[in-house]
Amino acid sequence: MAVARHATIESGHPRPAWLSGELYQFRDRYLEIGGNLVHYVDEGAGSPLLLLTAGPTWSFLFRNVIREVRGQFRCIALDAPGQGLSEAAPDFPFTIAATSEVVELFVEALEVRDLTLLAHDLGGPIGLSMAARRADLIRALVITDTFCFPIGDLPRPARMLRFVSGPIFGSLNANFNYLPTSWHGAARDAAGRRRPSGQPT
Repeated sequence: MAVARHATIESGHPRPAWLSGELYQFRDRYLEIGGNLVHYVDEGAGSPLLLLTAGPTWSFLFRNVIREVRGQFRCIALDAPGQGLSEAAPDFPFTIAATSEVVELFVEALEVRDLTLLAHDLGGPIGLSMAARRADLIRALVITDTFCFPIGDLPRPARMLRFVSGPIFGSLNANFNYLPTSWHGAARDAAGRRRPSGQPT
């Protein structure tokens, strides 16, 4: 994949109307990587902290983390191709391996070393496979709500991932915003059934 620096948002990539500037108070930056227009934020100063998640979540997930720690860290958070404010190349395969390659080329383009990698959700296998290939770039790992092992022998997760990557689920998402709506409902129901620690049941 070829890598080239790309113009920032001020040169023709207006922020979409649905994204609140009050909630997401960062400068938008872009790199072109293998035909993908990769959006990222780069805030603060200090030791570099790469905040990595992937579909359907994006750098918006880390907005509060970035605000809290950018006084001590250089916080870098990218959106995977096709997620958030990033645009995927027409032939991008949307696999863990391909996204991991984009992340590696992204880090190389920024010329950052001694990274702390915070890997969340699908950012786990994406980021950890990059870290395995490029251990020379990594200082520390922070792993949260993810996995780092093959799931081929785990039939239920494998079926679930095949389903959410397929055309039926894609159509539900495109036409009914299904995934965010269903997650919100599940979180609300779970919160309604639980009480904080120390409270009577």
